[in-house]
Amino acid sequence: MNEGRERFILKIVLILPLMIAALSGIGVSVDATLARFGGLAWLIIAPGFLMLVAGALGCWGTVISGLDFRRLRRHRADPSDPFKDEQTVALSGVVRISGEPLITPFSERPCAALSYQVTGEGRRGSDNHSRQSLCLIGFGLADSVLDCGSRSFPLRAVPDVGTDLREIATNREWRERGMKLIRQAGKEWEQAPEADARGKRIDAARFAQPRLDAKLFVAPTRGTSNSLGIIEDRVPIDQPVTVLATYDAQSGGLRGGRVRDMKVFAGHIDDKLAVLEDEWRKGLMFSIPLVLVGLVLMTLAFWWPT
Repeated sequence: MNEGRERFILKIVLILPLMIAALSGIGVSVDATLARFGGLAWLIIAPGFLMLVAGALGCWGTVISGLDFRRLRRHRADPSDPFKDEQTVALSGVVRISGEPLITPFSERPCAALSYQVTGEGRRGSDNHSRQSLCLIGFGLADSVLDCGSRSFPLRAVPDVGTDLREIATNREWRERGMKLIRQAGKEWEQAPEADARGKRIDAARFAQPRLDAKLFVAPTRGTSNSLGIIEDRVPIDQPVTVLATYDAQSGGLRGGRVRDMKVFAGHIDDKLAVLEDEWRKGLMFSIPLVLVGLVLMTLAFWWPT
């Protein structure tokens, strides 16, 4: 079993019990509210559930922004300083490439590194229940360096990216292209189970040699183009970026660490820190009240006076 596959399975093992517990708690709350308030219960359950979900998603985004802010500020480094092997550093510069750039499959933009996934409607389990499942996953790395002016660092991983470098399919053209790509991939691409495919992507986030161009077919879709979900990440060329990564003394480059993957943000570190600080502060003001009101409504049957 490869290390990336082990890490993916471990995440599922940790997350699944939390999801089951949350769904069980919601089920108990819905039953209790219906038993006590009858048909009027849906006037309580519906807004409470929506507020709870919106608040939870907002809290998750706020946590990510807060962690990114903390790591960038803590690990900010001068590129001229000597670095130790496995040291976490945050550096700003411009990505340069040698040779031809990679081209993103959906936005068709040149880039130094890319990652994308296409999910579609599939049927799983003994009850043949329909759910979103992974159809395609791809990732690549060109021969590239982070040029910081006084010093350059080769990029040796396919990074995660900030939301400003991520695009999610919202138009018909992308979805139609996704359907064509799924049909083509079923005939021409290497096929792999989802755990193996995601495991290879996790491995590439820790270390990858250029020129990497991985395309993996996982499963077809039974749905239409409207049911596809597409996420595309890219690392731009000749534009200011900030890289949070682990220094690799052997190559003199940047890669992912044992716990944290390499991550790339658009813009200089000063600008990114200001944006992230604003995001997590506003996120707390928005999401915490939603979670609290959602919890109050979802537990109304247990504390409302008889």
